[in-house]
Parts: sequence; C-alpha cells; structure tokens
Amino acid sequence: MVDGLERWPIDPVWCPGWPADPADYTAAQAAAADVATELLWRLTAGRYGLRTDTVRPCRRGCLDGGAVADGGWMRPVLLGARWVNMGGCTCIGTCGCGPVCEVELPGPVYSITTVRVDGAVVDPADYTVQDGRWLIRREGPCWPLCQDIARPDTEPGTWSVTYRRGRPVPPAGVRAVSTLACELHKATGAAGGQRCRLPSRVQEIVRDGITMTLIDPMEWL
Repeated sequence: MVDGLERWPIDPVWCPGWPADPADYTAAQAAAADVATELLWRLTAGRYGLRTDTVRPCRRGCLDGGAVADGGWMRPVLLGARWVNMGGCTCIGTCGCGPVCEVELPGPVYSITTVRVDGAVVDPADYTVQDGRWLIRREGPCWPLCQDIARPDTEPGTWSVTYRRGRPVPPAGVRAVSTLACELHKATGAAGGQRCRLPSRVQEIVRDGITMTLIDPMEWL
C-alpha cells in the first residue's frame, strides 16, 4: 500500500464474518483491505482517506541563490475571522494589517503532526491552520524563506511539516471499501469457497487455438 496511507475502516455489516477489530484480521483479510483502500483512494484522487505526508517548503527564488521577500503590494489582512488579500494596508472596520507568516500546504490538511525548524520541534500553540491549507505562524519568527533540502530535517538550516492529509472516509466510502475488500478476499479463495461477485475478466475463450479475450481493466472497474 502507498506509504503513509491509513487503511479505510471496514464495517462487518457490509462484509459479514469479518472481525470488528482490525487487529484480529487474518493476513489475507488485511491484504484485501489494503488493496481495496488503495484502489478507492486512487479513484477519489486522494481526496478521501488520510495519509501522513512530510513536506519541505521552499519558496520560489531559493533555487536561484536568493531569498524572496514576502508578499508584494498585496498583503493578507484579517477581516473578522477570515484572511483576505488587500492592497497596501487599507482596512475596513476592525482588522489587522501587515504581513502574515504563512505557507500553503498541499491539502486538504486534516491535522498537523509535527513542524520542525532548524531541527527543533515548534510548539503547536505557535501556529494554526486556516482553510485546510494555510499554515500560519502566530508566535515567534516567521517561517523560513529557504532551506537546505540536501540536509535531513533534524539539522540546522532546514524545516519541515509532517501532517495528515485528506478527508475522513464518508459512510458511502466505508460501505464501498467494505464490500470491495470482502469480494477481494473471496477471490483469493481464503474465504472458504464463498462465491465472489467480481468478474474474472474472461470474456471469450477459443480452446483449439488457445485464444482468450479479457475485459478491459477500466470496464472491470
């Protein structure tokens, strides 16, 4: 299975006979659940299901040997409870003007596990996540503009963000992965001869010429 991808929950209601606790799965059941999880995760373009990722942010211009200043004439401004881009420092009502220390993470961001700067873990109270993608520094120095990607993130001159990415699996997804895992398990023969509903992909067989035609994989899906 894809590194860091968490197995989708299997509901015994849709997969009769399976243990309620994943720790009690047989090796064949665990393998079927993992295959079903990765298949449906890929079919949803990774939007559903949680995966742990570690990213090493580095802004444009770092590869050219120089740091790039934050912003431009457009600055993020806090209006009520939302961040918006405004020119200069023109405020309407109560707001906070000035540059905001933020970095965009490939989302959606479900939760932050660890943030490291110069090898040290940053206090979670010093940052927050806005709109499921912006990591904003609330206390302390701003996020680094550049870093040495060649070094591990436990050394000075580096920084990294480890987080769980994606959305929790909805009820329809739980039903789908449970049904698919159950059928994949039957297809291995490990389910004690229970009939599998998945097609074998065999569409036509010519015995004398030993010719066999298979269904296109996308039609099978």
